[in-house]
Amino acid sequence: MAEEQCPKILKGEYNLNRHGMLLVLVVVSAGLVAVVAAWMMKLLAQHAWFTYRLSCFSKPPAHSWLFGHLGQMQSTEEGLLQVDELVRTYTHSCSWFLGPFYHLVRLFHPDYVKPLLMAPASITVKDELI
Repeated sequence: MAEEQCPKILKGEYNLNRHGMLLVLVVVSAGLVAVVAAWMMKLLAQHAWFTYRLSCFSKPPAHSWLFGHLGQMQSTEEGLLQVDELVRTYTHSCSWFLGPFYHLVRLFHPDYVKPLLMAPASITVKDELI
């Protein structure tokens, strides 16, 4: 019986029934879920690592452990007043994370900013704004 089915499979004449199609769909879906879960675990591990590395900097209270300081600053006059209050509270620098994947250190004091601005590009990664 296996010899009779082998030529049909090789010729592409083999039709999958509903059970076979469902099995293929389940296997593909499980693989996709596994890939997405692995990707999310990698991103959350990076978030934990960056949070650990920046723990030496003081940081203002965040709304959420996952979204951090996202949405706390505004680009209005009230936002500028919040920045003034932030500079008064954290005189030199503070750590922020905007969402789970974007971590940054905000520097306020000129003595802290000057070495970064004077460093060559091979040492310090600079944005287009600097």
